[in-house]
Amino acid sequence: MSDIFTAISFLLTVSKIIGLGSFYVDKKKKKLHTSVVGLLYSCLMLFCFTGNAGFLTYTKLLYKDKRIDSYVGLASDVILLTCGIVVTFTCILFSMIQRKKTMKVIEEFYKIHWEMKKLKQDVNYLKLKKKILCHVLLLLFILLLIFFLMIFYVENLKSFLYFSYMYAWFVPNIYNFLTGYQFVSGAELLKIHFKALNKSLEKFDDDDKDKEDDEFANNNNNKRPEMNFYFDSFPSPSLGKNFTNVNYLAWEFRTANKFHLIKNKKLWKHQRKIWPGEKEFHDVVNDLNKIKRIRKIHGNLCGIKEHLNSSFSLQVLSSVAQSFIFITVNLYLIFTTLSSEDSSVSLFKISYPVLWFVIHSLELIIIVLTCTNTSKAGNYTAVLVHKLLAKECKLELKNQLKLFSIQLLHRKICFTAAGFFNLDMALLQGVIGAATTYLVILIQFHNTYEVRKN
Repeated sequence: MSDIFTAISFLLTVSKIIGLGSFYVDKKKKKLHTSVVGLLYSCLMLFCFTGNAGFLTYTKLLYKDKRIDSYVGLASDVILLTCGIVVTFTCILFSMIQRKKTMKVIEEFYKIHWEMKKLKQDVNYLKLKKKILCHVLLLLFILLLIFFLMIFYVENLKSFLYFSYMYAWFVPNIYNFLTGYQFVSGAELLKIHFKALNKSLEKFDDDDKDKEDDEFANNNNNKRPEMNFYFDSFPSPSLGKNFTNVNYLAWEFRTANKFHLIKNKKLWKHQRKIWPGEKEFHDVVNDLNKIKRIRKIHGNLCGIKEHLNSSFSLQVLSSVAQSFIFITVNLYLIFTTLSSEDSSVSLFKISYPVLWFVIHSLELIIIVLTCTNTSKAGNYTAVLVHKLLAKECKLELKNQLKLFSIQLLHRKICFTAAGFFNLDMALLQGVIGAATTYLVILIQFHNTYEVRKN
C-alpha cells in the first residue's frame, strides 16, 4: 500500500470525477496516460453548465421571480450567476490547457519515488491519502447537508427555475472545492518528500557515528590476520573525478617498497588488515554521494512546486476570491438573521448561511495551512545544511554543502495565487481584516436602511 500510486490515487480519482486533468494509471506497466474520455467528459460538463446557467439568466431577464423585490436584486442575481460561469470556465478550461504540466508533475513524483528508495528513506504515502480524504469528505458532507436543507425547507424547489438557480450555484462551488484539493494533494506530497529529505540530513548529526566506526574497525581487525603491507590514504587533490564512485577507485598499497595500482575491487577483497583511514574514506564517499543525491532530489522538488503552482494558479486565485466573498456575505446574513425581530425565522434561514460560512472558511484555512507547512518544510532544509557547515568535516563534503546552500538560497519554496499574493498565514490575516471591515460597512448601511424604513 505504501506506494506512489497510493499517494496520487486520490488526485487521479478527483480528476476522473470532475473531468479535470483527466489521467488514468496503468499499474501493470507503471505508466500514466492522458484520458481522452476524461477530456470529452469535462467538455460535456462545461457545455451542460453553460447552457443551464444561460437559460437561467435569460429566464430571469424575462420573468420576474417572486423572490426578487426589485430590479437591483435581479441585476445582483445575474451578476452573481455570470461570475459563477466565469469561475467554472476558468477552472475547467485552464485545467485542460495545463493538463500537460499536471501530467509532468505526477510523472516527476513517480521519478522522485525511486530516488527516495535509492536514498533508503521511507515516505509514508498512505497517511497522506487518509489525511486528504478526510478533508474532502468533511467538505462534501457539509455540501450534502446544505443540499438536503434546501430540499426540506424550500417550498418552491419543484420549480424548474429555482432548481436551475440552485444547480448554477452548486456546480461552481463543487468545481472549486475539488480543483482546490487537487492542488492541496500535490502540496501535501511535496511536504512529505521535503520532510523525508530533512530526516536524511538530520542523520548526519548522529552522535553514535564515532562509536560505530570504532566497532567496525575492531570487528574487521579481529576477523582479518595481520599482513605485511598497509594502504596509503589518498591526499584530497589526487581523488579527482572518480572520488564519488568507490567501485572504480584506484587503490595504492605498498609491499616490499613497490607500488601497485589496483582498479578492480574484486582483486583486493582478500583477507587483510584494515588500514587506519579506510573506514573514514568510505564514510566521506558515502556522505558525499548522499549529499549529491539529496541536492538533486531537492532541486527536482522545487521544479515540481513551480509546475504545480503554475498549473493551479488561476484556480486557486478564483477559489480564494470566492471564499472571501462568501465569508463576508454569509457573516452579514448571519448578523441580519440574528438581529431580526421577525418571529418566523426558520432553522433554514439560520443554518444555511452558517454552513456556507463554515465550508468556505475550512477550504481557505486548509489551502493556506498546507501551503505554509510545505514552504516551512522546504525552507528548513537550508537550516540543516548550515548546521552541517558549522561542524568540522572533510573539504570535499564542505564544498558540496556550500553548493547546496547556494542552490537553496536561489530556490526558496513559496506558493502564490497567480502572483497576486502569497499563500501563507499573512493571507488569513488579510482576509480576516478585510472581511471585518466590509462587515462593519454593510452593518452601517443596514442600520441606516432600517432607520429610514421605520
